[in-house]
Amino acid sequence: MSFLFGSSKKPAPPSKEEVSPTVIKAEHIARILNTDKLLLNNMSDLCFRRCIASFEKEFLNHMEQNCVDRCVSKYDQMVREVITAPLNQ
Repeated sequence: MSFLFGSSKKPAPPSKEEVSPTVIKAEHIARILNTDKLLLNNMSDLCFRRCIASFEKEFLNHMEQNCVDRCVSKYDQMVREVITAPLNQ
């Protein structure tokens, strides 16, 4: 019955020699973008929980805006320090 449903064996992944540099570069870029997406989502969630008090108004008030600005700045600084820390050792 394998002729109806295909073989149950999965093809072996290509060896390192068979993978082109373009594929490797695309996978690297995809990992970077995924990491950036996770960092942005974490920052958004953290700063929103810390800074937004209510949904009464359409726009952020002055205190909320300042809090978000500081939170984003601190988060960005922390991420940069964590990324560059191994390079400084």
